[in-house]
Amino acid sequence: MKFKLIVGIVLFGAGFLVGFIPQHSQVEDLRGQLAGSTHQVGAAQAAVQAARLQIEGLLMYFEATRKNYGLAAEHATRFFQDGDQLAGGMADPVAKQAWQEILQSRDSIRGELAEGNPAVAPHLQALIERLHTVVQGQIPE
Repeated sequence: MKFKLIVGIVLFGAGFLVGFIPQHSQVEDLRGQLAGSTHQVGAAQAAVQAARLQIEGLLMYFEATRKNYGLAAEHATRFFQDGDQLAGGMADPVAKQAWQEILQSRDSIRGELAEGNPAVAPHLQALIERLHTVVQGQIPE
């Protein structure tokens, strides 16, 4: 009787391990896939946000060249606020530094737009060119 109990416990344990080990391996594989997918989704969201910033920057430049400085200032406000948000959430120090360099022009651009200074257009053009370079470097391939 004692022997049968020990054999039963050993068989039960072996059966448990036979079922557990493949399931555990499968769970670990799925966790790895989920982590990779989560990273891809985060990168895609950052790329979409960067593309929106490009559009906002282009609208800012477009309105400034049309001498609609009020609308250009509204676009500038959204551009710099969203840019701060994007840069603040970046883990890559090189990309974060590049965005912070772009955002350093905030006070001068907003000041020139508030004054209605037509000399703001070349500054906006340089900002957009730098923005384009930075965004192209961040888009995942």
